[in-house]
Amino acid sequence: MKQLFDIQDENTAMALFHTYKKHFKEHTQINSPLFNGAITLLEGLKQRGYILAVATGKGRQGLDHNWHHSNTKHFFSTSKTAYNQISPQT
Repeated sequence: MKQLFDIQDENTAMALFHTYKKHFKEHTQINSPLFNGAITLLEGLKQRGYILAVATGKGRQGLDHNWHHSNTKHFFSTSKTAYNQISPQT
């Protein structure tokens, strides 16, 4: 948040972070719809043996939320979120 909004004050940055996080949790019905053809593309890549991964600026909770609603987690071998280390999928 500090870099994104060029905030110099740590307290201001943390207040913005916590406000954003609270807003996200309160509005979890917000989904990120997939583009048309995305599932077909993911299926094709997986069938051809590609190892797929996700790197996102979302937090772990946001990514897990989107995976749950899109039913796409099984396509990916690993992921990296903004606040977590690399997480191999099981």
